[in-house]
Amino acid sequence: MATIINKNEINFESGTAVVSVVKKFIIPVGKFEKESGGESLVYPQGHKDAGQQILDYEKKPIGAKGIIHINRGESIAAAPSDGQSVMIINSVKDEDAVRIKSKIDSLGGDPTTLSLAQFKEVLAYAKSLGYEDIYNSTHENHSKTFASTDELKTRITGYSYGKRNDEVEVKAVFIPGDIQFVGESRAAGGVQNHPKGAMVIFNPKSPLGDQKRTVDVSELKTYSLPNGDPIVVDGPGANIAMHDVGTQGHGGAATSPEPQRKLG
Repeated sequence: MATIINKNEINFESGTAVVSVVKKFIIPVGKFEKESGGESLVYPQGHKDAGQQILDYEKKPIGAKGIIHINRGESIAAAPSDGQSVMIINSVKDEDAVRIKSKIDSLGGDPTTLSLAQFKEVLAYAKSLGYEDIYNSTHENHSKTFASTDELKTRITGYSYGKRNDEVEVKAVFIPGDIQFVGESRAAGGVQNHPKGAMVIFNPKSPLGDQKRTVDVSELKTYSLPNGDPIVVDGPGANIAMHDVGTQGHGGAATSPEPQRKLG
């Protein structure tokens, strides 16, 4: 059973400085008018809250209808079809960005006009390329963190590809083992599931409200140390602070690797 970790349990004072090194592919969600707004945004069968409205990280209903996508570890991304939402594919390579755009082009070119089935087809295609970290956000948040770095230049609002511009350097702590992190990501209820561990990011300057969120152990390559070194979480070369969950599975503190790396 996964250990539940709350965002307030982690002390980032001894956290390790890391920087984002990857690009993200952002797809605006249309209104799915032919499907009366899309699918109902309720937790799917098998979830402990099956049939109830999906909540955002502030525990508020995310919307009535739209699109649901299930990520690794059964983490849920849900975007309402209100014309203000986007789906973000994390850690996309340049060559795969071309492939994903070509897939959308084959369906008409404008993601906001895709049917629900077509949009899911695009996400399934991205998954077939190896991308399992897909999450929802909004046009407002997107414009704060990606618009200035867009490489697609399509002139379609919210449709872009590039790096976040707000993660020049942030603090991070790694948590090993099977964990469920309750934080401020855009995942349903702010809950992110990581069967093999995750790095928790603390970005106090984030304009998105997602100051504390996780990066799955399989996606650690999306960040590096400020000097460019890859992040190592085990063995003699470990170079990131660790969170001790304690004997009861809660509490504990962040311990820095040796030698300790200074922040900033």
